[in-house]
Amino acid sequence: DEQTASSTEFTTAGADTKLIATDWLYLGNFTPGFTSDRIISGNPEIGQTYELIKGANVRADKPRKENGYRLPPFVRVAKKGSKIRVDTLTTDKKQHKWARVFFVGD
Repeated sequence: DEQTASSTEFTTAGADTKLIATDWLYLGNFTPGFTSDRIISGNPEIGQTYELIKGANVRADKPRKENGYRLPPFVRVAKKGSKIRVDTLTTDKKQHKWARVFFVGD
């Protein structure tokens, strides 16, 4: 059973593509040689669109010092093949990347 989150949909000016605002995704460890937990191909960049190469948990936020770096609440599952656009990107000292994303839908 998949849980769905409430989301905001909007269409970009002059475009037919809807962006569905969601929350945060852990994109993986981007240290050279560590690829097993990555959910996208390539190195993520803000404003770029990527297709998920495997499913991932969508979270309400990213781990922060204020919450003891614990995983934030689960929102829903993003399926393999979903398209995301990176809005905000953070990298910790171990090269683990979290991104605030918009899911791109038709």
